[in-house]
Amino acid sequence: MAENMLTAESCSGLIKTKELAKVLGVSDRRLQMMTKSGLLHKADAEAGARGVYRMPDVIREYRAALADAAQGHKVRDEAETDMTKSKLSAEVRYKEAKAKKAEVELKEYVGEFHRSDDVEKLVNELIYSVRNALMAMPGRLASECVGKTAQEISEAVRKEVFSTLEQLSQHEYDPEKYRKLVRERSGLKTLDADDDEDED
Repeated sequence: MAENMLTAESCSGLIKTKELAKVLGVSDRRLQMMTKSGLLHKADAEAGARGVYRMPDVIREYRAALADAAQGHKVRDEAETDMTKSKLSAEVRYKEAKAKKAEVELKEYVGEFHRSDDVEKLVNELIYSVRNALMAMPGRLASECVGKTAQEISEAVRKEVFSTLEQLSQHEYDPEKYRKLVRERSGLKTLDADDDEDED
């Protein structure tokens, strides 16, 4: 313990490498590396001897080196913290997007939401059924109108148009058709289909 004590002479003057290493609590090798890297400076020229340091100067230099090292760790820690925060933030955004997608898919599956291509498909089916009904009218009316007056033909056409419109007016929104499209696309069955299989 006495070896680590500073003397009045060493505090005001020069100190050898081995003694300084003991005072600072580092190895001789560490002290030499710090000197070689320019963090500490020897006072060899002043003292006319090798391996000596001026005590007040070397203590200031050592404290500055420690402060710089601590600042470097702080900067690295802050950079790592920022990177970790950024990574966590990205992960949260990804999970939120994934949850929203799952919610939309669930609503689509239960029939609350419909894809535009599903709506387009079912509307096109309705349009084709209207088209087919209108295209079938001349064939149905042709035989009925043979030998009839213009007024009778007009009445027959009117009845056929009203009949076609009546059929079309009975068209209703059927959420099951949309669910069926979703099941076909995803390869899933509904609970109803599973229940029907269980009953058999």
